[in-house]
Amino acid sequence: MIVIRTIEELEYERKRQLEEWIDAGKDEDEFYVSLEEADLEGAKLSGVNLKEVDLEGAVINSANLTGANLQ
Repeated sequence: MIVIRTIEELEYERKRQLEEWIDAGKDEDEFYVSLEEADLEGAKLSGVNLKEVDLEGAVINSANLTGANLQ
């Protein structure tokens, strides 16, 4: 399970997933971050851009998503 509590942890996970995506021979232009079933409980993600992030089944209880882009 992915556990994210800060914007820095989210950025680290995004970079990790992007590297795996590219290493698998996939096109970078089609990349999206998957936080499916991730634990974001209590995360401080105010103002973060979560556009095109897969949050299916993610736990977001008490997460601070004030001003976050959730399109």
